[in-house]
Amino acid sequence: MFENKVSGKNKIVKNNKLDNIDKMFHPHIYMLHGLYMSKLRPEGNTMTPHHVQVYLHTLPWQRLSFLIKKIINLPSIVDDNVQ
Repeated sequence: MFENKVSGKNKIVKNNKLDNIDKMFHPHIYMLHGLYMSKLRPEGNTMTPHHVQVYLHTLPWQRLSFLIKKIINLPSIVDDNVQ
């Protein structure tokens, strides 16, 4: 979903500036950052793909459907450097 890469240690690492990410993802990035700042960071944990998956599962189906439709219509959202 985000142009961030998952490191070998199964954590999400920022590798892109917010200006380079489509604005439709900004609210989700802010929500995930809020989750990190309020719950994960105080406990010494990092954001993992599992946390993103749990977040996506909490979204109303209409919002998730909108994201999927938009992602399908985007020319390319995957960074060539991500493996």
